[in-house]
Amino acid sequence: MTEKAPHHDNPPVDDPSGIEGRINSLAGILSSRIVTNRSGEILEIHAVAAAGRGPKQILRDIESTLLAEYGIRIDRRKVSIAQIEGESGAPVAPGGFPPPMRLRFEMLQTRVTPREGEVEVALGRDNLRGIGKATFPLSSGSGRAVAEATLRAVEQFLREGRFEILDFDVRPVGPHRGCFVHVEYASTGRAVPLIGSALVHRDPNLAALHATLDAVNRFIGRLKSPDGVEWVAGAEPPSAS
Repeated sequence: MTEKAPHHDNPPVDDPSGIEGRINSLAGILSSRIVTNRSGEILEIHAVAAAGRGPKQILRDIESTLLAEYGIRIDRRKVSIAQIEGESGAPVAPGGFPPPMRLRFEMLQTRVTPREGEVEVALGRDNLRGIGKATFPLSSGSGRAVAEATLRAVEQFLREGRFEILDFDVRPVGPHRGCFVHVEYASTGRAVPLIGSALVHRDPNLAALHATLDAVNRFIGRLKSPDGVEWVAGAEPPSAS
């Protein structure tokens, strides 16, 4: 008696970033994000595409690529496609989320009251601004609070998850001093360790801020914005009069 071949579901996805990279290489696609469960099953695929090609064409390309190259048959209802244009009408540059989410430093303020110190950090992306705050006791330095405020500002640009400082240190590096920040990103079902560093020049607080951004800036390009494409990150900076 001949046995029937067992039924196979889609193979588990061990490396979503690899498939994302392949999807990003398809015509018109600027960036993509794949959401999987703990078993490696694809739950959602989010793609950002330039205007010019129809969403149905892009969807067919994604379906064909997943099936032909990875043996994955995807339910169309799990795929969402957003099409955007740059400020001048040209598509946003490929390679990130879109473009790669790297936040710029805009403002760092330190205030001291009779009871404690307060740090406020503002980060920007395009015309949006995220603001984070932290306090510190007057008996200690403000460097760790700067790192804390920077992380709170970064979180304004993310849909989920939270950063925690595991270690903060300033120590000699040859003839210089270096600031080192050990950060952990925690979200549902995972924790990612991140490390950043920066040389201390004139302002130790700026070194703390840059070391923190060094730890997280590349990583956050793989995370989702609050609304997938449209960024909502605190108040917009005032327009020039």
